[in-house]
Amino acid sequence: MKKATALLLLAALLFAFSAGCGRRVQPPPARPTAKPAPTELPTERPPIPDDAPQYTYTAAFDSMASCWDPHRLKTKEDGVVSSFLTSPLVARVETDTEAREYEWVFEMAENIEDVTFTNRGYLEKYGCELGGVPKGSVNSGYVFRITLRPSVWEDGTPVTADSFIYSMRRLLDPALGNPGAEAFVKGPAAIAGGESYYVSGREVLRENAGSELYSFDKLKKDADGFYKAPSGERVYWAVDYPLGVWLDGGTPKELVAAYGEAFFPMDKWNELLKLTGSNGLAPVTDETYALMSALFSPEDGSELPYFLIIAGSPKKLDFDKTVGICKVDELVFDYVCGARATTEEVYSLLSRSWLVYEPYCEKGAYGTSPDNTMSCGPYRLVQSGAGRILLERNPNWYGWETAQNGDLISFTGFHVNGEHLRRFETTRVEFVRLTSAAAREGFLSGRLTEWTPEAGDIEEHRRSERLRIKGNTDTVCLLINADASALADLDLRGNVNSSVLGNLNFRRALEICIDRAEAAKLTAGYSPCLGLINENCLVDKAEASRFYRDTEQAMQALCDHYGAEFGEGAGYATLEAAYESLTGFDPVFAGEIMRTACEELAAEGLYTEGAEILIRVAWSQGDLTAADGALCELISDYMSAAAADSGFGRITLVPMGHVKDPASAVSRGEYAMGLYTFSGEDAFRSLGVFLDPEDPGFVPTGAACSEPASINVGSADVTMTRQEWEASLTFPGRYADAEADTRLTILAELERQCLERRSCIPLFSGAEARMLSEKAQSVSDDPGGGLCFGCFELLAYNYNDAEWEERLAAAEE
Repeated sequence: MKKATALLLLAALLFAFSAGCGRRVQPPPARPTAKPAPTELPTERPPIPDDAPQYTYTAAFDSMASCWDPHRLKTKEDGVVSSFLTSPLVARVETDTEAREYEWVFEMAENIEDVTFTNRGYLEKYGCELGGVPKGSVNSGYVFRITLRPSVWEDGTPVTADSFIYSMRRLLDPALGNPGAEAFVKGPAAIAGGESYYVSGREVLRENAGSELYSFDKLKKDADGFYKAPSGERVYWAVDYPLGVWLDGGTPKELVAAYGEAFFPMDKWNELLKLTGSNGLAPVTDETYALMSALFSPEDGSELPYFLIIAGSPKKLDFDKTVGICKVDELVFDYVCGARATTEEVYSLLSRSWLVYEPYCEKGAYGTSPDNTMSCGPYRLVQSGAGRILLERNPNWYGWETAQNGDLISFTGFHVNGEHLRRFETTRVEFVRLTSAAAREGFLSGRLTEWTPEAGDIEEHRRSERLRIKGNTDTVCLLINADASALADLDLRGNVNSSVLGNLNFRRALEICIDRAEAAKLTAGYSPCLGLINENCLVDKAEASRFYRDTEQAMQALCDHYGAEFGEGAGYATLEAAYESLTGFDPVFAGEIMRTACEELAAEGLYTEGAEILIRVAWSQGDLTAADGALCELISDYMSAAAADSGFGRITLVPMGHVKDPASAVSRGEYAMGLYTFSGEDAFRSLGVFLDPEDPGFVPTGAACSEPASINVGSADVTMTRQEWEASLTFPGRYADAEADTRLTILAELERQCLERRSCIPLFSGAEARMLSEKAQSVSDDPGGGLCFGCFELLAYNYNDAEWEERLAAAEE
């Protein structure tokens, strides 16, 4: 095994058990014999001998996990603890740590098979979306038969098909509103009927503007003075409630906060707030109508209907008749997708565990203490509370074998770097609540096995072999509102000359005046990013070892955008060389473009040469940190340096904290610029945040969606709107089944066109930095792909607990 000192990436522990002992989708090679020979598995697993080596992994949380029920996870810390107590049906694992190669393996599933052809009856029963294809022609992509491996809960109770069906019923229970249900009711491979059942029988709020628009005179007042819709449904005013159609996801409260008393009678606003419930809604009465009229539609009230929310109560549906999950045998059940899905999309969804223990769930408060928590994963919970959580090996986990010395051992059922490796050598996992300063001290003193360094600490330990920086699929960018009227309005509310952002050349200069490599040093391990789709995004799950940025189409798109040429007589011999040369930093050219921008703006009467430019930037949802301020100041300095001798005055960006949703705030015109982070592991779905209004994270960027765009597909130019192009790449889109190269050509050209607008300027790829103490080591030097397979599951130890204590004691002498 490679003896490289590495780290545990705490946030990636959500994926830590995505590396399975189960067989590969193709049967794995035979295990090598050079390992401890296991005995035949007994019916009851013996406890770990007292004299067996103990390996404790200790890490710090700044806020402690409080609920590890996989249905109700709210924080990263909750998810970390939950990941130790569950195992997925299927997992994606890293098999070559240097080449970043991955494979799918089965975990709690023994097999997953597409059985759509012989089970078409499900399609009609559960109302599956067929995309216009006749039911008799549907042969695959909907019904997946899952055969479970024999396994038990921590107390020895068998895990069966009924266990998974009960857990799905609870996950989607409308009365519980579990946040963990979202992935199963929306998105790729979502379960058939899941969304309908999830919202059935409970009040569902919808915008008046997004349905049949009821004018106020159509509403009916009841005997108590409350207004209702013609259908009898209750109606409310949105006060601190998002309006997706009218305010692009913003709330009236945010609108008032942004414009203040200069635009709104604050006495009326304060009266309205007193009548508003905790859900951000106020009942529609004559009194609230008068207040809303004075605030938002003082002239004729014509805009008021757009502020209405209609509360409906759909009929309660029957789970068994509605949701596509069906028992076939004691260890076999069928999972039905609501729309066609690839096998890889199904695997990706099923890598999320939804399994819960029925007897404890029926008692309530599941997953909040050892007394109401039951594990089916490699570890079990033995203590929680008082700022400490302790887990130990779960002897009844299916992955353990019993060595001749009585120890519990587990090996990968697939090769990693050419061999089967031991996994889960850690015997105890301990989480403690510490401040960042205390965590730093604890790690440096040897009491923590891993530590999350901050930006300044990263520079201090940059050369340490113990520092590892894990890239993820987050892209951090500057989002810009280039609308002239919105910018002019912002200049009346705190900004100075923000109208310069409406000039394409100014934004073009902004894009290339920032040294991203230098700026990244101010953040916790971020790396420069030049594209909207970062280097850790997969082409798609069907090609689990292929990353989008490594494809010729993706490299060509960025070379075209940033102007790097290759070939005979060009600056670079090959496409790869041209791509590797890109930095996105050209201060000389940025200065030239700045001069052009200044001349254009002055000629249009939008800017007076030499005048100051001050722009407030929607920066953070919470408090601003010192790193936030330093980064914003550095970007200001880069812009001012590029603008020197151009005619522009000093440029200052002011970061603004406590902005609920920076991206939406920019889109609504409340800010001219915003720092925006978005994520996407699947490259073909990544641009939906800019081009698909139905995407949950959609951020309007000018006319990017509705503008027609021509792309050469094969030998012909095809013209559609960019929104239609984006939709064409996924089912039931026109090019969903096209060859990979065709789809990549379309995607890369869409990315290039979005970049050309310069309304979203990429800065960094997200990352998390961790340090692992000398007590332990991990296999993977470069986790890659958003996974951390080698960092915990294959964590090996240089010292057991007793040896480590001796070493620390010797160091103190």
